[in-house]
Amino acid sequence: MFKLAYKIYADTRVGKWIHNSQLKAEAHRDFSQFKMEIMEGVDLHIVPYASDNYGYILHNKVDKMYVLVDPADPAMVQKVLEHFEIAQQSNL
Repeated sequence: MFKLAYKIYADTRVGKWIHNSQLKAEAHRDFSQFKMEIMEGVDLHIVPYASDNYGYILHNKVDKMYVLVDPADPAMVQKVLEHFEIAQQSNL
């Protein structure tokens, strides 16, 4: 059953429509709730892609560098980077 449902979701227009609808629903979220300091000078930003899929940005505020983990939706990553004013010239 799972294989059939995943096949429909991944390989059909219906699946693409469902996926895009989920992304649009998440696009308006308040990103301030998705930030936490995990150690001094390092923040973890959680990037919501859909209701159950996330990526992460580890941001070293001292060195002004960041690492993207699972950047599945570049537009959403861009929105989070802009929201928290993280400079883009310093990605790894």
